[in-house]
Amino acid sequence: MRLGSASAVLALALASGVHAATPKDALVMAWNLDAVITLDPAQIAEINGNDIMGNVCDTLVTLDYRNPSEFRPKTAESWSVSADGRTLTFNLRPGLKFPNGRVATADDLAWSMRRVLKLNFGNAANLTEWGFRKETAEASFRATGPQTFEVSLPEPYPLQLLLYGAFATNVSMILDREAGEKNAKGEDLGNNWFKTNSSCVGPYRVRGWTANDTIQLERNDVYHGTKPALGRVIVRHVPESGAQRLLIEKGDIDVARLLSSDDLKALEGKKDVRVEQTAMHGYIHLMFSRAYSR
Repeated sequence: MRLGSASAVLALALASGVHAATPKDALVMAWNLDAVITLDPAQIAEINGNDIMGNVCDTLVTLDYRNPSEFRPKTAESWSVSADGRTLTFNLRPGLKFPNGRVATADDLAWSMRRVLKLNFGNAANLTEWGFRKETAEASFRATGPQTFEVSLPEPYPLQLLLYGAFATNVSMILDREAGEKNAKGEDLGNNWFKTNSSCVGPYRVRGWTANDTIQLERNDVYHGTKPALGRVIVRHVPESGAQRLLIEKGDIDVARLLSSDDLKALEGKKDVRVEQTAMHGYIHLMFSRAYSR
């Protein structure tokens, strides 16, 4: 794992001059949304969509970013491994609900994870690399009670690696099975609907998305955890760093993401602007060929 850094520029107060007023409980962010082509957790394959949907759908567990060797519960309250290392059991938190108020259960989770394998988009690799297959998905992921989810492992694996590689990722997000089946087209398991809609367990829900324009998030008032302070988050498609900088200076946005080094330097020292740098985790993937011989 490699820790990098990402910068965000925050407007602390409205700058002087003409500006667009932002409601007190809303935040407007500028970002490049070019790569966002779907909001379906089973299909998302780029950073921006992952970042946005990470605020909409919770995973089973998450890394403790202050101590990346440890995991914190999200939708799972606890987890355990059988003595032979072949069965992983998650106990879901009580009170999990979808934004429409329906109680989320282990059956929704089992359906969601089987769905990843059956759709077989890129994210399925987070499961297939551990030996899970769509042909055995029903037996691999089972609800053994309303809040008890059981995973039959193809073979024993180190728990920390397994949690990191699968259950702290998009594939463990709990989608609303009823919504998926109701809006399914043919054998797509609701993929066409989930591309532009959300119904999962998380602090926000997708209020609207216009490709290459805006994504609007709205607070999920039935969320089981701490409610977000912001009622709405509006992400505007502004791909150019210079344009984001101008919007920050005018007070038309609250946050600019991933500005160039020149634009960051130009904003340093401005009293109404703060530059925040945060750690990001990532991978360096090395491949070697053993076929070469001298």
